[in-house]
Amino acid sequence: MKKIIYLLIILTISLSFFGCDYCIGLNGRVLSNVDGEPIRDAQVTLKSRNTTITTDSLGVFHLQHCGGGKPPKSIYIISKEGYKDFEIEFGSTNSGSVTIVKTGEKYYDLGGKLFYPDSTNLSTYTGVIRFEKFSKDYTKKGDSVIFYMDIDDVEVDFENYLKRWRNGWGNRYKIK
Repeated sequence: MKKIIYLLIILTISLSFFGCDYCIGLNGRVLSNVDGEPIRDAQVTLKSRNTTITTDSLGVFHLQHCGGGKPPKSIYIISKEGYKDFEIEFGSTNSGSVTIVKTGEKYYDLGGKLFYPDSTNLSTYTGVIRFEKFSKDYTKKGDSVIFYMDIDDVEVDFENYLKRWRNGWGNRYKIK
């Protein structure tokens, strides 16, 4: 009987050491890009394994996934209703580490109004403006990543677009 118990203990210990071939993880924080406040209950997902956790009241998260076989791609999606999604991939090559942040465009229809970037040249106008579809600002601090999420609101995007335009071109634009 003692031999069977010892055998079971050895087997359990062996499985705990050899049960997974990899462990990947990401530690960090999710903050608002507007005011730097923590974003509570944002979802952080390891895309390839559909493993999801949520941030705490300080926007902090610790996601770890262990498994057998070949490690999955380290692609993470950070999402929260009212904010633009964030998608980031961490990898490595022979020359070092690689980080890829997903980008894309969404379009804002001015609803029949026309935007004249230069009011002195009324032959140049647009009725649709492109905005970034994803949040994309982040910083690395040690072994953690801080993600800054943008609010997902086309009206806010348009106002920010106009502010940037004014700063670059003065008050030469016109909307009719």
